Amino acid sequence: MGCPGTPDPRHWDGAGLADLRPLPVSDLTFRPPRSRRITCRRDRRIHPPPAHRDCAAQHKRRYHRRTRNGRIHRDSPHPGASRRRQPRRSRDRPSRHPRRTNPDPKQPIPPLIRTEPLPTRLDDPRHRVRPTAALVPDHRATLRPRQTQPMTVKEHKKRRLVWFTPTAGIRAVPFLALALALALALFGLTTSATSGGFTARIGNSTDTAATAPYFTCTAAVLADSSSALFAYKLNEAATTTTNSAPAAIYEAENAALSGGAASTTNHNNYSGTGFVGGYTDNNKGTAKTTFTVNANVSATYSLTLRYSNATGASKTLSLKIDSGTTQQITLPATASWDSWATSTITASWPAGTSHVVSYAYGTNDTANVNLDYLYVSSGDTSVDSFIGTTGTLLQNHTGETGATWAKRSVLGATDDAVLTPAGRIRKANASYAALYTTTAVPTSANYTVSAAIEDLSSVTNDMAGVVGRFDATNANGTFYVARYDALNAVFILARYVNGTYTSLGTSPAAPFVTGTVRISLDMNGSTIRLLTNNTQRVSVTDTTITGAGAAGVAFGFQYTAAGAQSTAITDTTGLHLDNFISTQDGTTTTAATTVTTDFSGNSGAGTYQGSMTSGPTPTASGCPRDPGGAYNLDGTTSYVSTPIQITNPQIFTVEVWFKTTVGSGKLIGFGNAQTGSSGQYDRHIFVATTGQLIFGTYNGTNHVITSPSAYTDGQWHQAVATLSGAGMALYVDGKIVATDPATTTAENHAGYWRIGYDNLNGWASTGTNYYFTGSMRFAAVYTTALTATQISTHYAAGQ
Repeated sequence: MGCPGTPDPRHWDGAGLADLRPLPVSDLTFRPPRSRRITCRRDRRIHPPPAHRDCAAQHKRRYHRRTRNGRIHRDSPHPGASRRRQPRRSRDRPSRHPRRTNPDPKQPIPPLIRTEPLPTRLDDPRHRVRPTAALVPDHRATLRPRQTQPMTVKEHKKRRLVWFTPTAGIRAVPFLALALALALALFGLTTSATSGGFTARIGNSTDTAATAPYFTCTAAVLADSSSALFAYKLNEAATTTTNSAPAAIYEAENAALSGGAASTTNHNNYSGTGFVGGYTDNNKGTAKTTFTVNANVSATYSLTLRYSNATGASKTLSLKIDSGTTQQITLPATASWDSWATSTITASWPAGTSHVVSYAYGTNDTANVNLDYLYVSSGDTSVDSFIGTTGTLLQNHTGETGATWAKRSVLGATDDAVLTPAGRIRKANASYAALYTTTAVPTSANYTVSAAIEDLSSVTNDMAGVVGRFDATNANGTFYVARYDALNAVFILARYVNGTYTSLGTSPAAPFVTGTVRISLDMNGSTIRLLTNNTQRVSVTDTTITGAGAAGVAFGFQYTAAGAQSTAITDTTGLHLDNFISTQDGTTTTAATTVTTDFSGNSGAGTYQGSMTSGPTPTASGCPRDPGGAYNLDGTTSYVSTPIQITNPQIFTVEVWFKTTVGSGKLIGFGNAQTGSSGQYDRHIFVATTGQLIFGTYNGTNHVITSPSAYTDGQWHQAVATLSGAGMALYVDGKIVATDPATTTAENHAGYWRIGYDNLNGWASTGTNYYFTGSMRFAAVYTTALTATQISTHYAAGQ
């Protein structure tokens, strides 16, 4: 008779399978079995604990292990003992094997089965259980040692799984297939790779949300990669963070002077109130100028010394920073004592510290130079000292850093700027104005533009200064300007918006006497400032121009009361500019690339156009499982172009993930121009002025379908549109919101898919701005019409 409570191992009811749910695979670990299944010789039943203890008390028989083929043999100290039935031995006769009994039923039975260490991985050769390509729910699993059959699943208490074979003599292969199929069906997973699905895998303890086999937005797009024309993860590349601080000038005459170094004014074209001389042979080994420099942020700083050296040969000085090693620097000759040049080194400093920088006439130096100032900056976008061939037009000159110049013909600015013999620039002729910007675009709208203004002699109606946030897309002129007005002897901070001039403030009358003045235009958010020699003159709050734009220089823009233009400027008269620098303020994050990778592997990378900035990683929807930020489109210049021309697509799907609060702009569309504004354009999704989404095609007339709701709520949304023989369909957040079964064709023309901008002229509810303003994370185009199930699967992947 069997022992009470012994379960029948031939049956498994699968109870609790419906309650299983997939959880992160990171918790899937393995532990030794909690028990050994023991066969009682008396009733041939397999007794799990604690029933086998009662059985032992009743039968008082030694225990035997059931082998894989169902035969019974004595327990032995090693698993390879003979399976031949051994003759019974009397209690008085010694046995080759120790007798193990348990006279007290209350005491636990010592282990009778010798086991080997359990393999720690499914693919261990000692464990002949093949790993499956199926996701396993997040429970702990127990594998019985020395099993050779495939295993089925049964739920166990405390959220653990016990793997076992229902009977030792029955192969469980059919049950495995049935159990896994049922489990996968309940979990809503698929292991198909040939149908555009996902191949699941068993993870390990190091899996994270980014690497575990979950759907992600990118994976969802790639699920249908066989029909994907392109699949872009916008701003998928890593970003680099650059710390920078506003530039500062430390005048040499205001530094600590010793050993015969002294302030003087007996030469021209210096900045501030003078320069430092005394680096003569009489003061060799003693003359020294010491600057105390502040580091506002942790960054790499550029230290630029302005000097003059008219000796006709290169000279040397000894440079020392804090308590570091003294280094010798070389200062090439200048044209005269009135000409100045620069020498630059770099230093990496932590934030919130002050540093001592000294230039000395050491015993091994040749010196005989004059010092004007030390310019300290970090994150320089453009630097140009304008040293070059006299008479060279500025557009044909290249500066030291990011200073290739573009002439801008706005507001009547038709004149040129040229290089002078003294290494400066001036307006070339007597025409109205000249305006140039550097081609190196700042990475954010927070930066400082500065240059040294030198007034060689007063010229009627002359003006010169620097510009910032110059919008290259506006033909009438949009920018900020800080300049010196020679007619009224004042510094002016102003803005031009679409050609309209507005004065933001002026400084008290400050005519030049001698030397130079460094004028700076500092833009940080809505705070716009004009500074001279690092002293604030004008500060205003203005939100009119917010894009980064470009930095540059300006001459002229001044008429007399009678309408006469300014007098011609020469190499020795008028306002000249020198030592132009554009530097980022604060901490900026810049994209590491200007292209976006095509994850489908079909059409090639797209190109970011205009001013691109990267945003933070989404924390709610918008595919939070996928690492990386969003591409922020500024609504004025930014969009993504694609590289391959497509001819007359009539069956397609377009998909984007977006976030906006502005009711205008094209999300995605098809146009005959790769960049700029197309002449033929349709197959587009755009944001209406009401905030609704509109999908439109053209085949002689405009056909549109519109979402009932608005989506300018600042939240992430998925927008999908399809065109096929079944008509037009528009989906938002995985659900179909509008259809037109009657429209099955679009305009017959070749073109390019565009993301974020193209022409919308002639389409209703578009407003006047066709650039999308907001954020995007993913965009894809397919050569088939995705099904409603595929689209909802994509949306579910991002939640």
